[in-house]
Amino acid sequence: MPYRRYRPHRQFGIHDTHTFKMRLRKHVSERMPVFELPKAVQASDVRIYESSEPELFSRQIVQDERKQAEQNLKAIFSNYQPNTPKNMVQSLLNKEFAKTHGQPAYVFQAEEPLCDGVDQASILSNAIVRETLPDWVMKNVDEFDIPEEYVRDSILHGEKYDPTLEKLPIRHDPIIFWIRHPRVFGTPVVKRGNTILDNLFRQVYFAGRRNGKLQGLIVKRDPWISAYTESSNLFGDRPFVLRFRPHVLVESENADIPQLRPWLNQVEEASKEPLPDIYPISPLVDLQTDKFYHDYDGANALLTGIHKDMFKDLNPELLKDLSKEQLERLGALMSPNRNKSRFLAAMWCCERNQKYPWTTEQHAANAILHTYGLALAEANRRFFDLQLAEKALASNPIIMRGAQLFEGKLDLVTIQLNTMHHNSERKNFVWLQRALPLYKPRPYYEEMHELGQVEMGTMKKFTALIAGHPPKQTS
Repeated sequence: MPYRRYRPHRQFGIHDTHTFKMRLRKHVSERMPVFELPKAVQASDVRIYESSEPELFSRQIVQDERKQAEQNLKAIFSNYQPNTPKNMVQSLLNKEFAKTHGQPAYVFQAEEPLCDGVDQASILSNAIVRETLPDWVMKNVDEFDIPEEYVRDSILHGEKYDPTLEKLPIRHDPIIFWIRHPRVFGTPVVKRGNTILDNLFRQVYFAGRRNGKLQGLIVKRDPWISAYTESSNLFGDRPFVLRFRPHVLVESENADIPQLRPWLNQVEEASKEPLPDIYPISPLVDLQTDKFYHDYDGANALLTGIHKDMFKDLNPELLKDLSKEQLERLGALMSPNRNKSRFLAAMWCCERNQKYPWTTEQHAANAILHTYGLALAEANRRFFDLQLAEKALASNPIIMRGAQLFEGKLDLVTIQLNTMHHNSERKNFVWLQRALPLYKPRPYYEEMHELGQVEMGTMKKFTALIAGHPPKQTS
């Protein structure tokens, strides 16, 4: 809840200034002892540099440090036998490393809105969009019983009960824009939405366990998702990379679950439908351009035991100089699927831009690409070879679910990944229901004392989408 901080009327006076200067003068006059190098460090075989040397940061010293780091890297790799799985993966990745390292790519990071909305997202995901939810979702709407009191309490956890006090953004009034509003402190909008989604999923999980379902789930918080597709006629000679960070990621630890093949017989017929035409707007106009570094290499290096601090000292031919945030992205999901878990669904929240707000159409497009990226990430984890992935997806497509919360409304998306190539004759399926009202929130700078009406129909659809399972085969 937002609050205004107490501002004292008494300002910093003359007496306080004299006291401060007196204490500062006493602190500055104290002499610090001279630093002496410990004898244990002097006895060890460690190269020591003087901070007063003019060539401390010279090129020669940096090269010596990188050579030492490369020797440590070779020593780590030499400890493995050639027949171990890690070295087999490493040898495979080294062959593909030269092809993808430093290659320009189109990147989607959910930072810019898609100007043409759902039609543009349909082209980027190579999917046929249906403005409804799948049949199996609608049939499972009344299967899970969650009382309205639990839903209201879950929403109030984020809107009212959260005790966070952070400085909120400056309020911008689009009409009287010259007015300077007082700064308020409270819970940020994204944190409110994440708390609400976390509590709603907890209610869904408990309802499923009461019915004997939703067993063997793994729930992760704020993981990095990174997925890519190869170059095609749409993207030219550049790959398409999707990077984002949902708040809740649901996985299934059961690797032997039966393959879900709904709507498999409709793929050939539906693929004959043309994709939307948004000419003269280019589908790539809102994508960022960045260097694409093969994420497998960074993740595999983390698996081999190399400390994260060594990355910045390695030769750029081996790895790029990476920041801590990029290391989290590389090591999160692009490594080989070691635990054999499978992605099921993801949930995230969006914040309204005060000066340049997104439309409902643009938020729906953002939800489609988020879910599409999650399905691609699952395909990247399962298959190293994309041609092998195409054969596998033809008989066993990937089903992925996504839910996006924005200003009390939910965008529900289901995608069936039939192909990863935009040049393929097959097309993907997307089911979308946009802006389903769940509750009416207050502006971020106002307090919510009472929660109004809660749409339980939207909550039932959300529960059926996340907790329901499609049939093995439908005609």
